[in-house]
Amino acid sequence: MRAGESGPRPSWSRLVALALLCAVLYLPGISRRDLWRPDEVRYTEVAREMDVTGSLILPKLNGRPYADKPPLFFWLAILVKRVIGGPWDPVPARLVAAAAAAATVLLTFLTATRLGMAGGGLAAGIVLATSGEFLWMARWGAMDTLFSCLVLLSLYGYLRAREEGSRGWTAAAYLAASLAVLAKGPLALLIIAVTAGLTAARLDGPRAAVPRSLLWGIPLMLAPVLAWLVPDIHLAGGWAHAREVLFAQNLGRLSPASGAHPHPVTYYFVNFPADFLPWTLFLPGALWLLKRDRSMSREARVFLGAYFVVTFLVLSLLPPKREKYLLPIYPGAALLVGYLLSGGGGVVRNGYGRMVRVPGRMLSWMVMGSGLGMAACGLWGARVATAFVPEFAPEIAAVIGAAQTRVWLVLAGVVLAGAAWALYSRSAAGSAPAILSTAVVFWAVMTMVGGVEILPRADAFKSVREFCRILEERAGPDRPVGLYRNLFQGAFNFYLERTHLPVLQGPEDLNRFLSAPGRPAVIIRSRELKRFRRSGAVPFEVLFERRFEDAPLAAIVSPGPSSAGAGGP
Repeated sequence: MRAGESGPRPSWSRLVALALLCAVLYLPGISRRDLWRPDEVRYTEVAREMDVTGSLILPKLNGRPYADKPPLFFWLAILVKRVIGGPWDPVPARLVAAAAAAATVLLTFLTATRLGMAGGGLAAGIVLATSGEFLWMARWGAMDTLFSCLVLLSLYGYLRAREEGSRGWTAAAYLAASLAVLAKGPLALLIIAVTAGLTAARLDGPRAAVPRSLLWGIPLMLAPVLAWLVPDIHLAGGWAHAREVLFAQNLGRLSPASGAHPHPVTYYFVNFPADFLPWTLFLPGALWLLKRDRSMSREARVFLGAYFVVTFLVLSLLPPKREKYLLPIYPGAALLVGYLLSGGGGVVRNGYGRMVRVPGRMLSWMVMGSGLGMAACGLWGARVATAFVPEFAPEIAAVIGAAQTRVWLVLAGVVLAGAAWALYSRSAAGSAPAILSTAVVFWAVMTMVGGVEILPRADAFKSVREFCRILEERAGPDRPVGLYRNLFQGAFNFYLERTHLPVLQGPEDLNRFLSAPGRPAVIIRSRELKRFRRSGAVPFEVLFERRFEDAPLAAIVSPGPSSAGAGGP
């Protein structure tokens, strides 16, 4: 497209439909579940401490500077909290994540329109909204969907600037990249540079990979980052904090010696297929279409190849890996699958409909099997689930043992099995609407039942809120509380509503803390408590113990006057 031309216009009705779908998938039960560790409760606590202490430039955790992540997500959570009011709870962080996920879905639709794939935009949006890992992160109070949204916004700005020759869109692309760095770090620049650089080099020649706009674009991109980083370093006390922010927590993590989530090169090849379900079933056909289909514009093929395929390989070569690190390239995979499902290149007419029909049948069988399995768990309780994973029997009993939950499981299972059967004949014939409808029904039911009824019951062993309630009830809300070995960063701060809890690093610290006036309490793992008792500890009392995930926790206090000198229990 020549500079100055306007591209195809998006369908506003489809944008509204996608927004409503996101609301149905991401919002129900958003406040019903507690904050879970490790990331969700830690990030929310950082935002809470910034808010209550007024430290809006320097992120803090447990009263100390927090250098792991930049502040954009925390700022947005604070903004949402101040708009909606009330005490700090899981809603502000999760609303930011959900809104960013919905914006990413809408940007995926707009990107499809810009690439001349308007027919596949709606399908691509539905695919992204209902892919397993993306949907989970949209309901998780972390910055990964915000990061993904800003990366895609930068690439969308690049496409608009390329099509229209617009300096405004070029500036928007640089600013979005800058905000992505403020959301999670410089990994954004790698994804954007690989995608935009390879696209420009393939379409316009190698010299175009380094655009002239870098001369003014890089200062524009650096300005927001430096506007935060310089005062942040000053408030934290100098260059030691700068090294932590710039190198240890960002560039330094790219080194194999960093020890930050190291995994082999094959890690994403194993995990991504499971995380992108159910659309992984259609991805082989979509990749085949990317290579062979000449009806797709060259720009679209080059852009999607760089955005998903090449970036996937580049990220696989980096030592640190987690499933959610791939989230920024999920829109690329969704665009490919959406194009396939929209009949891109006349795939059905050309005799390759099996690339849609066979995965469509498999999807129907998966949904039908899931429905029957849920109904079985509802009818026969935890016995069905624990037969397969007996090591998690207590957790499974807590989640699906209640009669009300079992009724929901039966109803949901019947709905899923019935919907899959009703749509089976059409999906077997290669009907994209039936395939997309099957996925939407499946995830909508799973959201309603899981997010509203089942997952909140997992708070019994995933959340420390009840532990903190019992501690305050038995020890009093004003008693000094310490943590042995920095347990569950931020979790106890959040639910005890304290910005600082002393961290005790060894038996000597623990003895000293328990000997202080005011009968201080200490939260400690039960296995550590046994070692402490054998070490010749000062007298103490065990207030209570409570199982949490894979290990029990205990709350201990120094003895009262009546039991002084009695020794540990």
